[in-house]
Amino acid sequence: LRMDSFSVKNLIIYGFAAICFLLLVVGGVSCLSLSKVRTKSQAYAQLSSQSRMYVEIERLVAELQRESYIFVAAGHTESEKNVYEVILELDDLFVQVISGESNKEKHDVLHGMREHLARYSDNFKSVVVERNLKSQLVNQRLRSISDELEGDLERCIRGNTAHKCDLCLKLEPLVYQISNNTLLYFQNLQQPNLTKAIEALNGARQVADRHLLAPPPHGKCKIAEKTSTMCENYHKVLLRAKQAVRSYLYISSVVMAGEISELLYHSNQLKDEADKDQVMQLSLLQSFLTYTERFSFWLVIIAALLGTILSFKVAQSIVQPMEGITNTLKELAAGSLDVEVPALSRHDEIGDMARAANIFKMKNQETERLLKTSQELTKTLQEKESDLIRSNEELEQFVYTVSHDLKTPLVTSMGFIGILKEQIAVGDISDLDSPLDRIVKSNERMSQLISDLLELSRVGRLDMDMCEVDMNLLLSELQDNIKFNLERANFSLEVRGPFPVIYANESRMLQVFENLINNALKYAQGKEENSILIDCESTSDNYIISVCDKGPGIAREFHEKIFALFVHLDAHIEGTGVGLAVVKKVMTLHHGKVWVESSPGEGATFKLSFPKNQQEVNSSV
Repeated sequence: LRMDSFSVKNLIIYGFAAICFLLLVVGGVSCLSLSKVRTKSQAYAQLSSQSRMYVEIERLVAELQRESYIFVAAGHTESEKNVYEVILELDDLFVQVISGESNKEKHDVLHGMREHLARYSDNFKSVVVERNLKSQLVNQRLRSISDELEGDLERCIRGNTAHKCDLCLKLEPLVYQISNNTLLYFQNLQQPNLTKAIEALNGARQVADRHLLAPPPHGKCKIAEKTSTMCENYHKVLLRAKQAVRSYLYISSVVMAGEISELLYHSNQLKDEADKDQVMQLSLLQSFLTYTERFSFWLVIIAALLGTILSFKVAQSIVQPMEGITNTLKELAAGSLDVEVPALSRHDEIGDMARAANIFKMKNQETERLLKTSQELTKTLQEKESDLIRSNEELEQFVYTVSHDLKTPLVTSMGFIGILKEQIAVGDISDLDSPLDRIVKSNERMSQLISDLLELSRVGRLDMDMCEVDMNLLLSELQDNIKFNLERANFSLEVRGPFPVIYANESRMLQVFENLINNALKYAQGKEENSILIDCESTSDNYIISVCDKGPGIAREFHEKIFALFVHLDAHIEGTGVGLAVVKKVMTLHHGKVWVESSPGEGATFKLSFPKNQQEVNSSV
């Protein structure tokens, strides 16, 4: 079969039809396989659901046993409520499992478990009745009898009748032993406590009876008669409470324990059987999936071989020339402008595509040229906008601070001029030196402020020619320039090298270090260790030069503020507050950074960061 005997349109139609047929075969087989997998998966899911229900039954039975033990031991009302809730939940779960269970044997087992649960519920109700009866007898009847008897004995002792007082003194410790040992017995159910309570009870009855049998005036004492009667009643109630305890303990530890054991045994057995069925069903599902996988694999291999042969035949006549044009278009889309467009000489559909690709190439070249021009213009506009915003911000800050700080010496001068006028007007010229000195100092300060502001305005506007500056030579020159100032201030300067060669304006760099050292001389004066250290470190992208002093240090809240105009941390130290602002502006114009690391009392370290590719940054800007 010659593929070139068909037109491009027919080749596409026949190839598409053949591929659709292969896809239809593969899809049909896949649908049949998936249908069987779904059936087996549903069976597995049903077994999984049953297994989860059996696990839940086992959990609820264990929870029922735990809450029952808590109620029997402590008598908590909440535990009683929880027991009834678990019983209802278990019964609902049994109904649900029984309705979905088709296996007759498991069906009968579940019915038997439900009967065990019903008997357990009835026995628990009996336990609740007996335990409540015990609580009522102990907490109400026995306590009421003992409280009444203790009250009578106390009143008798207070009455101070000799023979009665003697009887009451004998009965009082016995009554206390009865009450105390009874309470201890019903708290921990220890038989010795019950024995002691009964012995004390018998002892109290014997004392009362002997008193009643004694000749007058001791005979027929009301306290003795009442004690004897109440001891007899107390003994009856005590025995009934003891019987109630033994009753609910027997029911809970023997009868209910047997029922719960049956429930646990059958629930565990059902869970194990469900797990076995689930494993078996999973094994069948995995076997079928393995068979389906192998069958599908060979079916796909055959379809792939047929598709490959068909694709190879079509590629010989269509795909190869189109692939060349497609690769050309990809390269053009990726930005390549020098790629050659193939098949331009053909006069069919592929030739038309090649000529369209050639037009796309020419349009790409024109678009690339326009894009470069647009990017250059956009970058220039963004830089101008950033410069304008920065200039506006600096101008706004400059106007505010200048108006504030220049106004201060003017106000001072005007004030002292007013004082001079008043003194001259009254003819008092004896003390004019002090006002005149203050006026001169204010004007000198204003002059210094104006000079510093002029210097700040020149930064970035004049003398910003960049070149390679050897910082080793610059710092050596700096040492010579400030040697006299250091000796006068009794300071030492240590310069640790080596330092890098950076691309910068030499005079401005010298000004930066002079300002930092002068700042240290002013603020670190008077310390025991008057020393300044200049050091250097290198990171992957920057050179960092540090200027360290032993001054008073700077609090964290002033680390940013000190680089603003006219900021003074100490009003007693002379200065205009412009030096650090000049440092920051110079570093910004060099595309670097300046910051301070300091804490009060630990000196200050000013750090200057210079990018290693500074010349490239300046060139791009």
